[in-house]
Amino acid sequence: MIKSIIISTQRSPKLKIEWYHLLEHCLVEELQFLIDSSDLKETGIVLEAETFIDGFYVEIIFNDNKDYNNLIKIIRKAIKNVSESKIIFEQIEVLNEEVKHFDLTIE
Repeated sequence: MIKSIIISTQRSPKLKIEWYHLLEHCLVEELQFLIDSSDLKETGIVLEAETFIDGFYVEIIFNDNKDYNNLIKIIRKAIKNVSESKIIFEQIEVLNEEVKHFDLTIE
């Protein structure tokens, strides 16, 4: 059976949406790194993420199996790692590239 876990946050009016988009990128990058470095690498976990005007979400789609507890540990570690680390500069470059190819009038 396929299941999913959703990590989401609502944007505070004090912070620009760009910071939430950067946070979403950093969290997905860290989740992917930790999953790829674990015994869950070959289990077919899929990450979907999107930033909206009012916040962002990351959905982790996985096959319901005995490794659920390991996945929860990875999620907790990823959130902790991102919250304790400095902004990942390579993600700023990724966002700069996205903005170059995106019509900002859509939103």
